[in-house]
Amino acid sequence: MIAGVGYTGSMKARIAAAAAAIVGLVALTAVGHAEPPPGPGPTAPAPDWLVEGSDQAPGPDELNVRWLGTAGFEIRSARAAILIDPYYSRLPILKLLGGKVKPDMAAIAREIHPAQGVFVSHGHFDHLLDAPEVARKLNCPLYTSSQGEQLAEAEGLPAALRKPIVDGTHVQVGDLDVEAVQSKHSDMITQWLAGGEMTAPAFPMGFTGYKNGPTYGFLIKWRGRTLYHNGTAQIVESAIRGRHADVVLMCVSGWTATEHLWERVGAALTPRVLVPMHDDDFFKPISEGFVENPLAKRQAAFEAMRAAMPDTAIVTVGLNGSVRLRGAEPTK
Repeated sequence: MIAGVGYTGSMKARIAAAAAAIVGLVALTAVGHAEPPPGPGPTAPAPDWLVEGSDQAPGPDELNVRWLGTAGFEIRSARAAILIDPYYSRLPILKLLGGKVKPDMAAIAREIHPAQGVFVSHGHFDHLLDAPEVARKLNCPLYTSSQGEQLAEAEGLPAALRKPIVDGTHVQVGDLDVEAVQSKHSDMITQWLAGGEMTAPAFPMGFTGYKNGPTYGFLIKWRGRTLYHNGTAQIVESAIRGRHADVVLMCVSGWTATEHLWERVGAALTPRVLVPMHDDDFFKPISEGFVENPLAKRQAAFEAMRAAMPDTAIVTVGLNGSVRLRGAEPTK
């Protein structure tokens, strides 16, 4: 919540908050290219099974986890790869405000890597916009909510590649076991623009038509290791409590609108490693490198993470940077 106002208030309050949300988004365009911002400071040491990633193909005992910017990740083993929330277009805010939006085909062609499955956590444009086209180019399934599946249908993705998911859906992609678990979107101010459900989604449409709809986290199991991806700064404890994750990939943007977020993440998942993400200015192209999203309040987030999870290593990666895990079970 922002200033105690929910996004179900009066029409006057809704208009005022929507205007404030637009002003906040436009303000990001005034932030120039920054030097790499400071890291999280002293945290618990990273475990010896986690090392810096590489562009080299992972070996049979390695899992490479690469950040694509925003909430996007490529998770690649020696046998398979999946993409979560790939958003390569990174459209400038003025283009978003200018009307109906489409993926940047050149950016997708430039950045895309092979994968056998595309997973989408929720329906906002910076998570879903590119995903149907990415799945089409890779000729692989797109796993998304029923609302996201309707949008993919409107975009012309073949039925054989559209795979709606619900809480508890399990998908096996090579040696990666992926489970969709219930989550929810943080109640940040931009929800006044794009909160709620998509009804009869069309393509193309304005970016505010990309409502979040059903929201999921993804538990990924590989060789005795578990990762949890959460593309929004909110969780549903009942869905993940006791589901220990070695590595949590956690959205930062919007965390100040969620009470006790980091304490709740730590208690529910007891992560050994936390990789912050969705703290970049995603209105700028990947070629500019990491530019901090000032609305994420990144340094304050790091302080809150350290206080809430003193035994968790906070590990940051740059755009297209990665970390690599070693398995906990013998290679089969």
